Order: sequence, then C-alpha cells, then structure tokens
Amino acid sequence: MKKRIYSQEGLKNSAKRGDANAQFKLFRYYYKGVNVLQDKVEAVKWLRQAVESGLPAALSALDEIMSSGDEETKKMVEEMGGFLKTAEQAHVKLREISNMSVSSRRGGTRKLADAAKLWRTRIGTDKKECWAAEVTDIIPEELKSMLSQAGEIQQIRKAAEFGDAIAQGKLAFRLEKGYGVPMDKVEAAKWYLASAGLGHAPAQYYLGLLYFKGDVVAQNKAKAAKWFRKAAIKGNGYAQHNLAYMLMAGDGVPRDRVEAFEWFRAAALQGLGQSQFFYAGHLYYGFIAPQDKVEAAKWYRKSAEQGVPMAQCDLGLLLKTGDGVAQNEAEAAAWFRKAAEQGWPPAQSSLAEAFYEGVGVPQDKVEALKWSQAAAVQGDPAGQRQMARAHILGEETPQDKAKAAEWLRKAAEQGVSVAQTQLAIMLANGDGVPQDKAKAAEWFRKAAELGEALAQYNLAALLYNGDGVAKNVAEAYKWNRAAALQGFPLAQYHVGFSYYFGEGVTQNKGEAAKWCRKAAEQCEALAQFQIAAMLSNGDGVAKNAEEAAKWYRAAALQGHVRAQLQLGLSYYLGDGVPQDKAEAAEWLRKAAEQGEAEAQYNLGVLLHNGEGVAQNHAEAVKWNREAALQGHVRAQFAVGWSYFTGEGVSQDKAQAVEWFRKAAEQGEAEAQFRLANFLRNGEGVAKNFAEAYKWNRAAALQGHAQAQFNEGMFHFLGDVVPQDKAEAVEWFRKAAELGDAEAQFQLAFMLQNGEGVVKNAPEAAKWYRAAALQGNVLAQHNAGLLCYVGEGVQEDKAKAAEWFRKAAEQGYAGAQLNLAIVLHQGDGVPVDKSEAKKWLKAVARQADEEMRRTLLGQLELAEIISQDDELKRLLQN
Repeated sequence: MKKRIYSQEGLKNSAKRGDANAQFKLFRYYYKGVNVLQDKVEAVKWLRQAVESGLPAALSALDEIMSSGDEETKKMVEEMGGFLKTAEQAHVKLREISNMSVSSRRGGTRKLADAAKLWRTRIGTDKKECWAAEVTDIIPEELKSMLSQAGEIQQIRKAAEFGDAIAQGKLAFRLEKGYGVPMDKVEAAKWYLASAGLGHAPAQYYLGLLYFKGDVVAQNKAKAAKWFRKAAIKGNGYAQHNLAYMLMAGDGVPRDRVEAFEWFRAAALQGLGQSQFFYAGHLYYGFIAPQDKVEAAKWYRKSAEQGVPMAQCDLGLLLKTGDGVAQNEAEAAAWFRKAAEQGWPPAQSSLAEAFYEGVGVPQDKVEALKWSQAAAVQGDPAGQRQMARAHILGEETPQDKAKAAEWLRKAAEQGVSVAQTQLAIMLANGDGVPQDKAKAAEWFRKAAELGEALAQYNLAALLYNGDGVAKNVAEAYKWNRAAALQGFPLAQYHVGFSYYFGEGVTQNKGEAAKWCRKAAEQCEALAQFQIAAMLSNGDGVAKNAEEAAKWYRAAALQGHVRAQLQLGLSYYLGDGVPQDKAEAAEWLRKAAEQGEAEAQYNLGVLLHNGEGVAQNHAEAVKWNREAALQGHVRAQFAVGWSYFTGEGVSQDKAQAVEWFRKAAEQGEAEAQFRLANFLRNGEGVAKNFAEAYKWNRAAALQGHAQAQFNEGMFHFLGDVVPQDKAEAVEWFRKAAELGDAEAQFQLAFMLQNGEGVVKNAPEAAKWYRAAALQGNVLAQHNAGLLCYVGEGVQEDKAKAAEWFRKAAEQGYAGAQLNLAIVLHQGDGVPVDKSEAKKWLKAVARQADEEMRRTLLGQLELAEIISQDDELKRLLQN
C-alpha cells in the first residue's frame, strides 16, 4: 500500500481526524526535530494517538523508546496515564489473535494468514515457478573451477562410471550446461541421480531443481523437497534456502513455517543473500521468532550488501522511517536507487516517492515521474498509483484524469484496496471517467472486503441512499460499523446517526451518543455538533450545557456553521457559558458569513437592538434581507417591519406589504395579521376587505390574539362577513384568554349588556378588571362604574374612585368627570373640591358642546362651576 502524501498543513489536519500514519509521522518529526522545532512533549502526544489507533509502527517506536536510554521521554510516557496499558493491549491484540493485522512497511495492514502470500507477491513469486529455484540455480563454488579447467571429459566420465560421486556430479553439470560436451539434459539427470544417491550434496541440490522445474524429469515437488532436504542436511546453502521456501509456501511439502525459519537461518549464516533477506523478514514481522527489528535490519543490510534488490529496498524503507535502525533518509534513497537500477519495481516506486517529496534526495519531480513510470509498467501498484497522482495533478505530465483512472484500475485489479477506493471515487463522481455508481459500488465493495475503511464508509453511503445499488440501510450500518471499528471518524458518526434514528439497527440513543463522542474526540465536526446537540437537550445522555458548549465550540472552530450558530446562541443566553453578547455576535457573524439564515436573522436582531454590537439598523436590514432571500420567515417579517418603520431603510409601505406577504404565505401569524391591517386600511396596497379578512382569519386560527380580536370585530360589525355577535363573542373570548386587553374589554361589554351572549355581570366585571389591569382606559372606567353601583361585584366606592383616577390620569373625560363628582361629594374618598375643580377643568378643555351642556346640568357640580370664572368660561365657550 502506498504511503499517503501530506502537505505540512494537511498532515496535522489528517492526524486530528484520526489518521494513524499522520499521527506517527508527526511523532517522528517532533521527536527528531525534522521540519519543526524538536518538542518531545508534542512527539509523545502524537505517538500516544498512533498507539491507541493500533499502528504497529507506533507500537514498535514505543518499544524502542522504553528500551532506550532516553530517560526524559520514557518518563513522559510513564506519566501519561494509561498509555503503556493501551500499548500492551494493542500488542496482545496484534500478536495473539490468529487473524491479527501486521504492519506492511509500505503502509496499510494485512492479516497474518495472508502475510506470507503478500511477502511472496512483493518479491515476485506470484508465478507458478519458484523464485527461489530460479535465482539459486547458481554454480556452487566447487564446480566453478571446472569452467576454467581443460581437463579431459573422458577422465571425468571414467571416474563417474567407476562410481566416483564427485565425478558423477561434475559430469552431470557439464552435460546439463553443455560445458565441454554437447548438452544432454537427459543424461545429466541420470548422472545427477547417481551422484545424489551416493550422497553428493551439490548433485542432490541440482537433482532437486530438476524435479522442482519438471525439466527433463516429470515435475515432482515432493521429490524436489526430498533431495533439497538431503543436500540441506549436508550444509548446502542453496538447498537449505529452497527447502525453506517450499516449507514456507507449503509447495510440495506440508507447510511448516517453524522449520522454514530454521533453514533460512542456516542458509543466511552461510552468507546466502536471498536467505538473509527471508531471515530478516521473519525477524521483522515476528512470524516465528520474537519480533526483533534491530536484528532484522542487520540481516537486511547483509543481504543488501550482496546485491539482493528486495533487501536493498526493504533496508531503504527501514532507514527512511527509522524502523529498527537510525533514521537516515539519504542512505535510504541510496539503497532505493541500487535496487531500482536492478529493475526492482517496489524500489523504483520508493525512489520515485523520495524524489517527489525531496526526502533524502533533492526534490525532482521529473526524476520522480521517470521512476514511477518504470515501476508502473512492471505492474508495481505503488508506481501505478504514483502515475495516477501525476495525471490527476498534472505534475511534470499533462493532466489527464482518464489516464489516472487507467493506472488506478491496474493497481485495483491487483487487489490494492487504496487504488480500488480511489478508482471507485472517480467512478462515483464521474471524475475523468463516465459516472457509473454501480461500478463504483463494486470497487468500493472489493476494497471494503479487504478492510479499507474509506471504502467501507463510501459503500455504506451508496447503500444508504440506494445510489448505484439497491437501498439497504441495514447493510449500510454494517459497513459503517466496520469502518468505525477501525477508527474512521465519519463512519463512527454515521453509526451514531443510525442508532439515533433506528435506521438499520434498533434505536438506541445512548449508543448513538457513544459513537458520536468517539468521532467527536477525533475532531469530526459533524459528530461534535451532534453530541453537543444531544447534551444540550438531554437527548440520550444526561443534559450538560457546559459540555455541550465545549463541543459546539470544537465544531465551530472547524467552521461547522450550525455549531457556530448554536455557540452564538449559547453565549447570547448564557447557556453553558458565561453570557457574553459580544462573543455571541462574533459567532453569529461567522455563521452568517457562511450563509446560515438563522444566524443572519439573529445577527440582524443584535444589530437592530445594539446588543453586543453597536446598534446599526442598516446592517441589521442587510443581514435580515440575506436570510429573507433564503426563505427565513422571521427575517422576511423583520425586513417588512423595517420598511414599515423606516429603520435602516427608507420607509416604503409597498415593500413592507411584499415582505409581509412572503412571510404570511409561509404561515407567519404576525405577518398575516400585519398584512390584513395593510389590506384593510389600504396602506402600501389597494384596500381589499375580503383579502384582509382572509389573512386576519389565518392569523386568528393560529392563536394570534390581536387577529382573534379583529376576527371578533368583523363578526360584531358584520364587516365582510354576516353580522354574528355570538361568533364575535367566541373570538373575543379566545383573544381575551390569551391576554388581549381590547378583547377582554369587548367581551366584558357584551357580557354586561347581553349582546351575543347571556348577560353575566360578574363575568363582565372579571374581564373589565383583567383589561383594566393592563391599562385599558375604558375598562378602568367601566370597572369603576361597576364597583360604584355594585354591579357584578360588591359595591366599593373607594375602589370605584381608584379606577376612575387611573382612567382619568390617562385622559379619559368620562372618568375625569366621575372622579370630579366623587371628590366633590366625598363619595368613597375624602371631599376635595379643589382637586374636583382640577378634574372638571381637564374635562372642560376637551369637552365638545354636548359634554359642556352635560357638565352645566350637573347639579352636584353647580357650586364649583359658579365659583370659578375660568371653569365657567371653558364651559360656556
């Protein structure tokens, strides 16, 4: 699997989202001081996250630290609670479960059961013939001298015929190779058999090769293994190597990795480079012997120094990452080049990556492309992915996404899950290839079945939406869970989503919260917002406004617009955070600038009121308009109100009507009520009583108290609808019960007079009082009258005077007159003719001719009027 390419900024973002490889890379950078200032505290922090993700390379690095002399770092690790315990658990999981995952040094993971197959594939042994047989078909030292000797073949033949095992071997070798005699492989086989039967190890080795290849003799791998074993026991390194390989692969013999390891070790100790490579591999992966990367690196180096390209490549990988050996990126690149120049594809792609990143060599993307292409055309999937990347980005080669898709397809067809996933993404999006979501689903499924978390997540998305595949929310949940268990944060969020709504799994909001929290802790903004919302509402978890605000902030800092809105509202209300309207305005502005209508509206409210920001009606209108244009109903009403009042814009009642209509059509009761008033009065629009009634009734039916009062008045007056005072009473009652003072007064009046309802003085008194307490002047006056005469309530002239005074102070002439009378007579209050005169003058100043005649006819007041010239003049004028 090819290592992911990160930018410096992208590296931290990926690490925060839970990318274990990125976390490990940050650990190395901070630990070594590469590209950043050395900071071991920061290094240990990232190492911990990589260890908790189960990355084998991170576990290995932790082991090295704990066995090193770096006491400072060891102390940091030991003091970080639970770190070593987590690492121990990860080790147990990796080493004791039969289908555990082991780290591939080229990135990614493979099951232990497939590790040998992977290894074999990586060294070019995926063909039918055995690689070991091909590369170890080498002339042993004791036979090399024969090529330079001019000895008589007849002498060798005679010795062979006489039964000399060594001569028989020599004769067989010359006959097989055609050295000094005509080539005759049939006769060579005969002499090999004779020599081998006499115990000659080189002949036993070569006879094993003949049986392995089926060359001259019938192929028989069991016999091949038998002869290799005989030669191996006698110390023939090549036979030891080939026998080990057959035992490792179960090829011609029962698989026995323990015995294979021992034979590789024996051959390695004899200096056989290929065996040293295999022995190193066993040590590195811990297949049989305890894992020992330091020892593995030593054997890789021995093999590499003998020119074995696979070892050169793997040694380069260890040096590049500092895995079992001191990190040395320049030396790594040098070993990659040695192997690459021998045509080894994985080394070519590794060298290409070094040139691409400028790691160990000067950055040179032209050189990178050359080596990527060399690897790719040989079928190396890493090289093929590099070529795809080059064509996608258009780096040193023309951008051509169709070619990129071709290269990805080649790698995908080799079972490389990352390539399968990338190809599927291109097919799903129609990016460089015709869009084909069904085919995308097929590739996602292949990669998903190989354990690729991103593919599992994307396959789940297609299944959930029925996109390219039959909709199947249960299977979608299954794949999301598979990815979630690997720590993929978006999948964890969607598992939580499934539990929350009971889609594909039994609803369980507690489980939903658990999975959302996992994703939130990996910096997944969607999950941070979701867990915050659940905590805010006590939905599936205990309500916790403080923790909710914490997660809202985490998501908001990542630009999650709804989180910015909610955080702003939290600061406005002081919900989970100290109330801070300035901070509220800042977060609402961030969300508003991202186009969030609710935030635009709320920011408009703050600007209109000058809360947390300087009051600015014009800017308030601007943000309300932005929200209104998105259909935000309260913002539409707010824009209409601004045009109605002329706050922030030039007053324009026609515009006000248009915006009120938009909000009214969305069911906004206040807008319906206001629009009805405009239509009834002909303000900003032609008068239309019928339409006014329609919109007023719509608002009334939604419980808008003023609209209910108006609905009552329509029925009371017979305006637009037939007069129906009983219907009017019902609407007045609805509005009165909602606290509308005018409706309370009107209902009281009808109850007092028995209009549309049975006369009921006590209930009338109750509603007069309710309206009076809200300051309704007519209700105050009438409440006073009822108290004065004891109608519906107990007679109480003091209380009557109190109500008359309240209405009088609001300028109601009838109340002022009645107050003057009770003050003059001392009726419920002490006699106060001076104050009575004051209130009479107040009445006189606003009295019409009829009222003046009434006052002059008041016998109770004749004395006051006759004694005050100013009052007489006011009344006579």
